[in-house]
Amino acid sequence: MENNLTDLFNELFPEDSDKEDAAEYSFVSESDVDDSIENIKSLDIDIKRFKDLYAEKVEKLKGELEGRVSKLNNKREWILFNLKNSVMAAGDAKESKTMFKKSFLSGDVIIKKSVTKLIKPDLSEETILKDFTLYKKSDTKITLDWAEMKKSLKILNGLVIDTSTGENLSDTIMTEITPETVTIK
Repeated sequence: MENNLTDLFNELFPEDSDKEDAAEYSFVSESDVDDSIENIKSLDIDIKRFKDLYAEKVEKLKGELEGRVSKLNNKREWILFNLKNSVMAAGDAKESKTMFKKSFLSGDVIIKKSVTKLIKPDLSEETILKDFTLYKKSDTKITLDWAEMKKSLKILNGLVIDTSTGENLSDTIMTEITPETVTIK
């Protein structure tokens, strides 16, 4: 137990100056405990303030980034529009079924032709059965009723047992130990 406490202390306070500050938080009386509760509340306020400040700066930076990227995208779109018009006006681009292509020293300008595509409709089961019976597709999905199963599970001696069958399900159903937490409000 003593070794674990020392390890925790060294993990939380790796710097010597931090260790000196932390040494102040030892409890000799209930008054010391009460003072520490006030310290926790003050630290929580500082943590929230720093997080709020960070979030505010991130939002400001996001706005600046979006503005700059938007200007660059507008310029890019204008150049692409002019490139397309120049290639099409020249009349010497190679044409295939799906695109026009013209090569330059810096790269190729490829203009994909407009295509009309079909979009899958979102139809109700009733509409499919009524109007599209030739194209209906059945799909059955089996899922586990976890809430119901959990009612018959018990942890006995570290093993997960189904109390309705007596079966050991430890290989199938894992367990997790949650850490202890301390909350100050």
